[in-house]
Amino acid sequence: STVFWGVFAGIFLGVSGMFSRFLASSAGSIYLSAEEMMTSAVSACILIVVGFELNLKGSMVKACMKSVLIRLVLQTLALAGVMLLLGDVASSEEMRIAIILYGFMPPTYVISAYSRKREDGEYLSTTLSLYTVISIIAFIVINLFY
Repeated sequence: STVFWGVFAGIFLGVSGMFSRFLASSAGSIYLSAEEMMTSAVSACILIVVGFELNLKGSMVKACMKSVLIRLVLQTLALAGVMLLLGDVASSEEMRIAIILYGFMPPTYVISAYSRKREDGEYLSTTLSLYTVISIIAFIVINLFY
């Protein structure tokens, strides 16, 4: 899909150093201004989409909390595995914080826009919102200990 190729191209440009050279050019400032303008509008649209389908009924929240807790456990196990595999690479405090922050980031918000049924959209939006609260709590805890 085009999203996959866009992500792949972004990773390639970042790893190769081409993107940092582009940002240093005169076109880089134009790109950054356009990016800021677009992300402001897109962020507002995402919040509307997620908020529109949010369902805080007890049964929905209970079902979503199961998903959030399962994801939290899996992310914690994955983080432990990454820390063990990276060993010395993850020895600096900055790298550990970066890995932990990445592990506790919520899933992409746009996913609820792809749901075909209203119930699916409500489930996804509610789960995303709950996991966002977990992410905020993780940021606070990291800030307290680092």
